[in-house]
Amino acid sequence: LLAVPAAALAAGLAVPTPPPVDAASHILVDFHSGRVLTESNADVRHPPASLTKMMTSYVVFSEIKG
Repeated sequence: LLAVPAAALAAGLAVPTPPPVDAASHILVDFHSGRVLTESNADVRHPPASLTKMMTSYVVFSEIKG
């Protein structure tokens, strides 16, 4: 996915269009500002692909939270 430094966004620099994503839905949010950088069908609910992915997300976000 496209990672754009916050300084580039704040400076008003040209930001390239995101590449196509081969997924039913996706969302990319800037961690610091909460701004949605790109999304497609982000509000559509999908079942998780696996319990492993759910647990990985749980552990990652638990560590980020503190």
